[in-house]
Amino acid sequence: AYCDTLNLGGGMWRLPKIKELQSIAGVGNTPAIDNTSFVMPAVQQGQSEPWFWSNSVCYFGALRGSCVLGASTGQTTLSATISSGTGVNNVRCVGCSTQAPPSAGLLVRWSRNGGTFDSVDNGRYTVSSGVVTDALTDLQWEQAASINTMAWSDAGTYCAGRSTGGFSNWRLPNIGELQTLIDYTVAYPAVPINEAYFPNTAATDFWSSTLRTGDEGNAWQVYFSDRGWSGYSSLATKNSVRCIRSCYQQQVNSRYAIASGEVRDTVTGLTWQQASTSGAVSYTNALQYCSSLSLNGRSWRLPEVAELSTLLNYGASYTGLLMDASVFAGEPAQTFWSSTPLAPGGSNPTIWIVEFGGVGVGEWGRVEWADPTAASARYNVRCVY
Repeated sequence: AYCDTLNLGGGMWRLPKIKELQSIAGVGNTPAIDNTSFVMPAVQQGQSEPWFWSNSVCYFGALRGSCVLGASTGQTTLSATISSGTGVNNVRCVGCSTQAPPSAGLLVRWSRNGGTFDSVDNGRYTVSSGVVTDALTDLQWEQAASINTMAWSDAGTYCAGRSTGGFSNWRLPNIGELQTLIDYTVAYPAVPINEAYFPNTAATDFWSSTLRTGDEGNAWQVYFSDRGWSGYSSLATKNSVRCIRSCYQQQVNSRYAIASGEVRDTVTGLTWQQASTSGAVSYTNALQYCSSLSLNGRSWRLPEVAELSTLLNYGASYTGLLMDASVFAGEPAQTFWSSTPLAPGGSNPTIWIVEFGGVGVGEWGRVEWADPTAASARYNVRCVY
């Protein structure tokens, strides 16, 4: 919480990863962290040197816990193994420049181990001074959305003028960022967002900053009024706004790594099957296809909708494939199944789908749903690990 609320130099701060802490600890130096450049804190009661918290998890034999680094020795260990009468360690925050964020697609940094999206709380969100910090993405959100709806051109101005938490670098989120707030486990007509951290969110539609490429009279939005599906609307439409702050340490130059028929996403940590099914199949067959896929001996599965939607490339023209065509070569510009039901329960639940394109559809890029029992419900499949 200390780093999340630090307002120093107008930038965004966070607790560092253990490798980031190690980068300021010189090998063979005494002390390991240069005390002429960094103010050395006092040694805590019961400790032999100052120890610093990281946000990383470490293993020490059978033990698992928070990683800490010794300022004098540069040693890395578990906090639980340090002899301390107070049970506290020091904090040194790491920041980043507030460079311009990507205008389209998902380039947020998913920090959760394994990268798998999780709508369950599990400590994902923390709140301080009206600012919600998301530990999954390292994004910060205004807890309160705009009171009034507004046209798209006014939404950016609104965010730029916000000062929540004492910060001045608020902006309108791109569509990939906005989609990370959707809680697909919430049943209609409730608002599909974590109500504990975003209370009193109106059942309205929310603007993103992302224009529809090739059709710039429209911009992408998320329908928090209706289960959280994503679509687009005229810039004159009046929608609600929730502003964001981000910490992009560096842009992702090579997001995807390809090997042996697999594609690893360095942003989310997910591994995808490079080649999808050769044709459209039913939902039941989609589940069976992924569960029986033996590619490289992995346990494949049909992706959740939040995972599948991260492959959408909103920077591509809406008339073609909204996916990285250089990575997923020969990909059909079609709709794909997710494994996520529209709402919990039911023997034949409605299932979320993602439209990466479709001749004659005209709704490329939408995230919506389909009845899997309908004869026409045949879509493509890409498995995830």
